[in-house]
Amino acid sequence: MFAYIMERLLALHSSREKGIRMRSIEVVRKLLDKMEDDAEVDTDICDKLTDIMLVRLNDKIPAVRCQAVLALSRLQDPGDPDCPVQLAFQRLAVLDSSPDVRKTVLSHIFVRGDTIEILMSRTRDVKDTVRRTAFSVLGERVNIRSLTIAQRRELLKQGMADRSETVRQAFALQLLPAWMKQCNGDFVPYLKRLDVESGDEWVEKSVMALMKTQSPAELISKFLGRPDCAQLIKEIREQDGDAVTLLDPEVTFYWKCLCQHLRAIGSSAEELLDQILPESTCLCPFLSKYVRSKTKVDTTTRVFILQQLFKIASLLDCADEVGRRRLRDLVCKLLPMDRVPGALVPALAACLRAVESSQDARMEILLEIISDIHLPMNDQTLDADQLQQTFANMSLSIEHVPLEALLKCLSVLQELLLDVTQPSLSPSLRALTETLVLPCVQTTDPVIREAAVRC
Repeated sequence: MFAYIMERLLALHSSREKGIRMRSIEVVRKLLDKMEDDAEVDTDICDKLTDIMLVRLNDKIPAVRCQAVLALSRLQDPGDPDCPVQLAFQRLAVLDSSPDVRKTVLSHIFVRGDTIEILMSRTRDVKDTVRRTAFSVLGERVNIRSLTIAQRRELLKQGMADRSETVRQAFALQLLPAWMKQCNGDFVPYLKRLDVESGDEWVEKSVMALMKTQSPAELISKFLGRPDCAQLIKEIREQDGDAVTLLDPEVTFYWKCLCQHLRAIGSSAEELLDQILPESTCLCPFLSKYVRSKTKVDTTTRVFILQQLFKIASLLDCADEVGRRRLRDLVCKLLPMDRVPGALVPALAACLRAVESSQDARMEILLEIISDIHLPMNDQTLDADQLQQTFANMSLSIEHVPLEALLKCLSVLQELLLDVTQPSLSPSLRALTETLVLPCVQTTDPVIREAAVRC
């Protein structure tokens, strides 16, 4: 009986009436859906069914093509790299003119190595419905371990920067939670699979999006539920033990994101934030200790960890004058140090902005730091006239300044200029422009030229 019904239905596939073609294929598809997974079908009927449905994939009516895709979905052979159904699905997913067909293919194609690339390419489809389906399928049927780090990061950027709100919601509510579930709901393994040290802003945005789906109390419980995180906060507060060894890029980044998230919530999360954000009297000595420590991590990792730590420091409550002064003194002490590379300047400058509300005071501090980096003065404090005279003579010795020190001077100057709101430059800044920036623009070193141009 089954063979007879199939023969009669398949005979209608070439009808001139599009309604007949679509309904006959729809009935075939429903019959196949009702069959058990272990049901047996005559080989001749199966081959004929496959051949006819492959022909209908090229039907001029999109609705017919969609029904053909649905009918063929159970006839895929995932173990055969040359499976004609799989190859046809891959072609349709990319080339079919109908977004409904492309969406139907994505929903029913068997996921394997070569189809993952197809799914990823459809996250850039011109139609938002197709992009949304692609993200949904990737979240439901693709394990994060099946993707390379580059693919994961590409998906983060595509999903969070998509121009459609519905696509961004599908990404944030389906793909990201699926990845977190595959990491047992733990942010640290999640960050390890994204190469957090690369500094991509989309990694941080994804963490923030995931934190918004959980209550502050739940986030704190998970953070302090990790033995390494709880021990880190305890040892920093007690200023005992060796908390420096507990830091790694993922834990530090996780800590920073959680502090930023709770600070953004406001006063309602203040008590929770206090549980993981030590006071300045504890955090500042720890920062100073880490800068001076000789850890086994490479320089890039060390710089990344310090960047996160100083961003955490910038979130400290600056209502206390003693705490403000302690953090300001730490920034002024660390910036001129040779052990502090130029990559840390933006984070340190952010700390200075957090504790010093006066723009003129910040400018004076940074100008003196530039002078100390360029020509160390043995902690001698210079007034405005002395600074201006120092800057006026700077060009005479610029060629003798080490490359690292020169880059650091330019980094500090860039942060200083970003902070300037006056329509005209002060005499000291004009002197710096003429004696530091312009000579660096004209130098033969491309790295120095690029840093000078940014100023």
